[in-house]
Amino acid sequence: MIEYLSGFKLIITGNIGVGKSIVLQKFIKQLSIDCAGFKTEKIVEQDRIVGYRLTEIGGKSETFAHINFPKKISLHDYGVDFSVFRNFGRDILCRSLDSNKVILMDELGIIEEKEPLFCNKVKDIFLSNYVVLAVVQKRALDFWLGDFNGVDVFEVTLENRGSIVEKLLLYLESFVKRET
Repeated sequence: MIEYLSGFKLIITGNIGVGKSIVLQKFIKQLSIDCAGFKTEKIVEQDRIVGYRLTEIGGKSETFAHINFPKKISLHDYGVDFSVFRNFGRDILCRSLDSNKVILMDELGIIEEKEPLFCNKVKDIFLSNYVVLAVVQKRALDFWLGDFNGVDVFEVTLENRGSIVEKLLLYLESFVKRET
């Protein structure tokens, strides 16, 4: 089915903690596809979130926000190291473009939008013919959606998170029928 999806772009959005990433992972599992890209992971110590790291699919990770980082640049309680997006994050996206796999970006939010070189690479990906699956924080959706045409957006809510994967699969099936 992937061969019929050239240029397919899907953004899953919703409020923080609603289950966007879980929905995307279930969707990917249903499709049995290989992805390249990244996911954002919480760093938890003693049942408390102390930071966040950027993890390459099947690769290494780097911490970009942590309570122990200097607070020169901060978001809430976390010091932020934007060089992780400028260097490591951008490199992940370049490797993803070279992989010829579905590109996964989980997640794009208000921290990531502050690093211009990373943002430019994300925009290149959205403008490409690659299949792109992205999770975007609802509060950052306008920034990341920009002026892109042909990007499909689905919102995960507490009410629909149990059924939205099926809805996404039906939508994808209708997309394939339109393209063939």
